[in-house]
Amino acid sequence: MKAKLAPSSKLGLAAVVVSGILVLLGAIRLLGTRLRFGLPLSMQHLAVVGLLGSLLGLIALLKFKDKSILTIATIVIGVLIAVWLVLEYIVFKA
Repeated sequence: MKAKLAPSSKLGLAAVVVSGILVLLGAIRLLGTRLRFGLPLSMQHLAVVGLLGSLLGLIALLKFKDKSILTIATIVIGVLIAVWLVLEYIVFKA
């Protein structure tokens, strides 16, 4: 079975678009600190965008059996963000 790159469902495509927005906003935020212009978003706000994309990707995988590489990548990104949030909570709230 050949793996597809692009998602086949609309929900999978929405997950990829939301994760692309996450990457774009993260890059703008990172460049904004270097170029001295601000983006009023914290990393936690960006994490919510990433978790939303991951949730959409997970629904697309489970409901529509969308097993494309980009859809699975959105789920992996969301899992990494969730682990980061849990570890941040444990370290800073302990």
